[in-house]
Amino acid sequence: MLLKQILRIFWREKALILGVTVLVTVVTLFLSLFQPPKFEVYLDIEVKRINRMTTPDYQYDEYYAIQSADLVSNTILSWFESKNFANTILTEAGFDQNDLPRFGRFIMVKKLSPQNLEVKITTDTGKTGTKLAKIIEEEVSSRILDLNLNDEGNPTFKTDVNIGLPEQIWINIPYALLAGLFGGLLLGAFLALVFHYFRT
Repeated sequence: MLLKQILRIFWREKALILGVTVLVTVVTLFLSLFQPPKFEVYLDIEVKRINRMTTPDYQYDEYYAIQSADLVSNTILSWFESKNFANTILTEAGFDQNDLPRFGRFIMVKKLSPQNLEVKITTDTGKTGTKLAKIIEEEVSSRILDLNLNDEGNPTFKTDVNIGLPEQIWINIPYALLAGLFGGLLLGAFLALVFHYFRT
């Protein structure tokens, strides 16, 4: 019975619901089309073992190399979570320190395999994204060389970094349209129930 009453209210207030739906959809599309452009730059980081020492267990060397590279890539992940690393990157890029809380939102890193990491940088311009990518490449490569030294004082790991070209993030018009329609319908239905409540 309650469902039928609600459906009757929606039918009586169909003009309100339709109007709100159209309004919300138009506003959503307008905001989506006129928001500032965003660009993404990807870095592929591969951890490699270098300056290997000859050991009697040479037959297991490749297995140990993968295990140790896994630990090194976890260390790199931890750098991106530290304020010290974020401050270094932002300072060298000329960012304001007020941008520190947003560091984890416009620079994100994920582990693809024991040796491979992917860094995604989202910025307002492709030039800024590329600049940040190069700074990250230099900082990570420099830290890796000092991370673990062998008995002869040589680094045991290095990183090969590939920086992709900036790509603009285009607005997904169908998604924005669906979001506007769905949001408008919900808002319209809510307003219809509210108006009915105050009228009775």
